[in-house]
Amino acid sequence: MTKAAAKKTTYKQEAKPQGGWNTDALVDPRHVFILSGGIAAGKTTIVRRLVTDFRFVTGSPADILKERAAQILAEELGEADAAEAMFYEMLEQSTKAEYRDFLVAFGEFVSNRDQYHWGTQAADAAAHRYEVQARAGITGGIVFDSMRRPAEIIAVKQQWPNAVHIHLVVSRERQIDYLVNVLDYSEEKAQATLDNASEHWLDDMDGTEYDAQYVIDANADDETTWLQMMGIVVLGMTPGEAEVVKAVLDS
Repeated sequence: MTKAAAKKTTYKQEAKPQGGWNTDALVDPRHVFILSGGIAAGKTTIVRRLVTDFRFVTGSPADILKERAAQILAEELGEADAAEAMFYEMLEQSTKAEYRDFLVAFGEFVSNRDQYHWGTQAADAAAHRYEVQARAGITGGIVFDSMRRPAEIIAVKQQWPNAVHIHLVVSRERQIDYLVNVLDYSEEKAQATLDNASEHWLDDMDGTEYDAQYVIDANADDETTWLQMMGIVVLGMTPGEAEVVKAVLDS
């Protein structure tokens, strides 16, 4: 797998905690989850709850791509200070369409030369963020969101061989309903979005090195999907950690 040589991260290191860093040797996170699945599968909800309830840090190839693209655009336009604002515009539903063509072209241009690039960058950024938290005594884990390309999953698994890939399955009908009634897409635009090749890169992953260890049916509601996720989380926990999860769920 090709590794990028000198990598620049936009993440800022948090201030040194009161009492100093924990200087004991750091270990890899026990819990590394890779989430994949289509639009409206509930991936974002799972990520937010893992971050809020269990202090996970996140990784996302798509976010790394947007950060790099925002830096390039801002510099090219002579507005270096606008990079952060552009990044958030790329995330906002009302403004992200303006950047879509550039992001697709930029992402594909880099991926065609190094298919592992964005996955490796996301893994490195997540590892840094986890280390910062771990030195402050917070060792929740890492969750990777919206993994679409096989190479992105492989890049994460190369860094953490025990990473657990969880695929969320959602019906096309539920996706259409979400796009039309929540995001206000036209029926035609919704159908075209779901037909895009990027929505199908993982359709034939059975038996591959990037295949999912677990599959969640995400067609009921976000709460049911979350409970299925918690069942998977508990399987990889010690008895003490499982008690903490039970207490969180009971509350």
